[in-house]
Amino acid sequence: MSEQRISPFGLPFTPALALNLDQQKLRIENGKASLIIIEGIIGHGKTTLAIHIADYLNGAYEKLPDKKEWRLIPEKRIEIKKVIGLGGEDFFKKIRETYKEKGVVCVYDEAGEFSKRSTLSKFNQKMVQLFDVYRAFKICVIVILPFFHYLDNSLLQKGIPRFLIRIHNRTKTYGYFKVYDINQIEFLKHWLKKSPVVSWAYSHVSPIYHGGFYNLDPARALELDNYQTAGKLNILTGEDEEEKKVIEEEENLRKKSFSLADLNKTLKYRNLNDIRRRAKENLNIEGVIVKGTIFYSREQAQKILDFYKEQGRIDKTEI
Repeated sequence: MSEQRISPFGLPFTPALALNLDQQKLRIENGKASLIIIEGIIGHGKTTLAIHIADYLNGAYEKLPDKKEWRLIPEKRIEIKKVIGLGGEDFFKKIRETYKEKGVVCVYDEAGEFSKRSTLSKFNQKMVQLFDVYRAFKICVIVILPFFHYLDNSLLQKGIPRFLIRIHNRTKTYGYFKVYDINQIEFLKHWLKKSPVVSWAYSHVSPIYHGGFYNLDPARALELDNYQTAGKLNILTGEDEEEKKVIEEEENLRKKSFSLADLNKTLKYRNLNDIRRRAKENLNIEGVIVKGTIFYSREQAQKILDFYKEQGRIDKTEI
């Protein structure tokens, strides 16, 4: 088995990054929240770098006394399947397990699950809740995303992400990244709003430094590849099942209920917002929303019709 390639300093990445990670260790020890963002396009090695960072935070690289060198402690490297959560559901499960086992690092790998806006919204909501709970539990979270601005703005405003690593290029054996601190992230947000092309925003903000990292050793690279492949298939299968449940729920509602559009026809094409508002304000009826469509039960629909009848707006009193 080939060994892990390392720099002359004994690290699998630029030594400057070790200084940033040491600062995160201090934050965690002091009970402060710590989140590291790694972004970049598919295939540039985001998860590879996340593993190197997680290894370091877990104590797998020991600095030699009075030297600017480190030595690898293989037994302290992370277990990929234990630390990396593929998708939100798996990640939140892994971080609970990390806390129970008194671990120090957990990785969220987006793994393509942000193809749906609803998934992104749910993830951000749970992330905000997570840091309200886990900030004092001494766990560093590494988040792998296509773009950092997918994260909820409230996390950025609270100063939870400490720095951003943007991987911008990769060869067969080596990846290249740029590091931005918390203040530069704010400037990037500003330019992202003004730039029609995401990459243009980065031309306006200089990183605090450039760096690079080596690939994983072949055995670990294969382990990661197998794990990611299986995980992504599970995510896709889960999405299909979720979509199927939504369709079934919608069909059942259509059979047993009346949509707002159905009521609108019965009420001779009145304003949809007016019907919904009056049902809520006057009758305390909100209905059920499925895929943007509002449904009312037969009983609720009858109450709405009766209300309009009392107002003298319609003659028909039955569905």
